[in-house]
Amino acid sequence: MKRRVALLVSSILLSFSSGAFAFNGTKAERKGEAPAVRKFALGPIAESNVPKGECGMVLWTLDDSQPMPILRYLSGKGGEISVGGVPVVLTIAETSGASAFGVSEHQVFSTTVGLKVTVDMHFSTGFDGGSYLQQGIVRVEAPDGWRIIAPSAGVAGCRAK
Repeated sequence: MKRRVALLVSSILLSFSSGAFAFNGTKAERKGEAPAVRKFALGPIAESNVPKGECGMVLWTLDDSQPMPILRYLSGKGGEISVGGVPVVLTIAETSGASAFGVSEHQVFSTTVGLKVTVDMHFSTGFDGGSYLQQGIVRVEAPDGWRIIAPSAGVAGCRAK
């Protein structure tokens, strides 16, 4: 009996860690069975750099053990993420904490599609014109209670013209 329970728990944990299930805020559902789960997956953004003459940040997460850029913010101009394969424009709504290069450790963004995006991270080792960002968390919340939380890391900085 103990062996069956251990096997069942191991199977469940393996399914969650391998991505066979997704959490939609209230319950776990198998991928492919619920269109809403696919609809609200974070995807890679099209542009993952800070243009010359601009300041901002880019955050990455891991997707199948490969880095994937999930958020870009340009200071004073706004940002973008990709939800369900659709680019979503971000408008800064709130900032707090330490700041550098036009980026703060806590930022809240609003969107025209009703999503709220919150970014929390810490500045780390600096480099010429920027800083690494560590221990980042990107939270995307919909008005109906759906949410996704993604760990992230990245860079903030300013590029010379």
